[in-house]
Amino acid sequence: MSGFKKFIWGLFGLVLIVQALLYLALIYGWGVILTSIQAMMVDEAGYYFMTGLLVVTLVGGIVLLVIALFAPSLNRQLWLHQPKGRLRISKSTVTGMVQQSLAHHFDLADVTVNPRLVARQKQILLRVDAVTFNTEDLSGQANLIRQQIIEDVQNYLGVSVKKVNLRLKRAADGQKVSVI
Repeated sequence: MSGFKKFIWGLFGLVLIVQALLYLALIYGWGVILTSIQAMMVDEAGYYFMTGLLVVTLVGGIVLLVIALFAPSLNRQLWLHQPKGRLRISKSTVTGMVQQSLAHHFDLADVTVNPRLVARQKQILLRVDAVTFNTEDLSGQANLIRQQIIEDVQNYLGVSVKKVNLRLKRAADGQKVSVI
C-alpha cells in the first residue's frame, strides 16, 4: 500500500473512531454531553438502530486504522537520503540492472525480474524466473546466480537485498526462448 493511501486510510479510520466514540458518549450519556441530542432519541427502535450503526462504524474505523498502521508499504520507488542529496531507485531500474547483470554473467533466457521495494527497511525483495541451458548442477548454479544478484545490487545501487526467490528451469530440447 502506498504511503499516501495509508495516510488517507489512517485519517479516515481516526475520524470514524472519534465519530463513533462521540455518538456513543451522546447516546449513553457518558458525562453531561449535549443532553438535547439524547432527548431527540425518544423512539426505542431508533435508539437501537443508531447504537448498532455506531458499533459497526467503530469496528470499521478500528479495522481501517490497523490496516493503515501495519500494512507494508509497496512502493514503486525507493528514496535514499545521501549527504549530497536524495537518490530515487525505481522498480524498472532494479529490473533492468538485474537483467543486464544476469545476461553478462550467465547463459540464461526468458529472464523475468519482479522486485518489491521495502521503503521502511530500505531493502529489496526479488523474484527472478529464468530458463537455463546449462543442465548440470542446477542448485549450484542457482546459488551462484543468487550470490551474483545480491552482490551486483548492493555494489551498484547501494541497497541491501533482503531475499532473492529464484526459479530456475531447464530449457527443453527445441524450446524457443527469447535471449536477453
